[in-house]
Amino acid sequence: MKYPNLLWALDEAKLTQFELAALMEISESRLSRALNGRLDLAPRERARIARILRYPEGWLFRKAKRPPRVNGVAVTDESDYGRGIGLEEEHVDR
Repeated sequence: MKYPNLLWALDEAKLTQFELAALMEISESRLSRALNGRLDLAPRERARIARILRYPEGWLFRKAKRPPRVNGVAVTDESDYGRGIGLEEEHVDR
């Protein structure tokens, strides 16, 4: 997903991509391709989505940024990494 804020706003509004496309009078495939980064929406289409969802256009279409990787750095505070978020080490008896 190229625009995670837009996905979140769709979910908040309880709208599917199909419903949003219908409100915009564009094809669902065009909207889907735009959301997945395969084509760009026209400025008027972006503005219309912002009006429909009632969020600022700049926020809705902010691209996701990958966080920096931590390579070769010792993690000394376990509270920040892996605890309570499903990243615990698996213990396998052999």
